[in-house]
Amino acid sequence: MDLDTIRAFLTVADGGTVTEAAEQAHRTQPTVSRALGRLEREVGTPLFQRVGRGLVLTLAGRELVLHARETIESYERGCARCRTSPLRTAASCRSPSCIPSALGWYPS
Repeated sequence: MDLDTIRAFLTVADGGTVTEAAEQAHRTQPTVSRALGRLEREVGTPLFQRVGRGLVLTLAGRELVLHARETIESYERGCARCRTSPLRTAASCRSPSCIPSALGWYPS
């Protein structure tokens, strides 16, 4: 499973279509449909009920939405922390002597 599949699942779960999810992920509709099918197989139960041309969440799908949102939010928080972390500054230093000051271990 990848983050794009989770995001596509959430887009459809929020009332979007597979086509809209594909557009947001810059993928084709059949690719996203197959990814959602793999997700259902991975979870082991249907996540959507097909109603006409639309998709409606099953009980299992509603449960997964909660965890999928937490996963995406946690990933995004982690990325934000990495962008603002002193470790980012330390990792971009070329001199080993700048690492302690970048981490705030002692003033430069």
